[in-house]
Amino acid sequence: MLVKEIMSKHPDALSQDTTLKQAASEMQKHDFGFLPVKQDGHIAGIVTDRDIVIRALAKGLDPNTAKLKEIMSKELYYCHEDDDIKKVSDLMCKKQINRLMVYDKNEKLSGILSVGDIARKCKDISLCGKLSEAIHHT
Repeated sequence: MLVKEIMSKHPDALSQDTTLKQAASEMQKHDFGFLPVKQDGHIAGIVTDRDIVIRALAKGLDPNTAKLKEIMSKELYYCHEDDDIKKVSDLMCKKQINRLMVYDKNEKLSGILSVGDIARKCKDISLCGKLSEAIHHT
């Protein structure tokens, strides 16, 4: 099975100058917990709902004025649409990550792959168990 068969398509990427409140509103509107962050037309980082709560609020940042660039993760993990889901799940397990950005053959962001996508759309129960165990292992 290929990534493009189960990924969530056409994700929005927010500007690094987007406020935390605006990002949280976008997440709520689309029921996302993860958004790519762009700078000068390129993906420069990612932000999660957890980043907003843990990194921003714990630091006392004002969600109305603080920008994504202040809290975004700059370590980016990605895969490609034509990658095999088992190969990609190995990367997710190794890095203990729940979501990956997906790029097309032209290196343009085309989707997001989450553990949830794999669980809902991939029929390999052992793969889902392996992912869950590896990602949530402390």
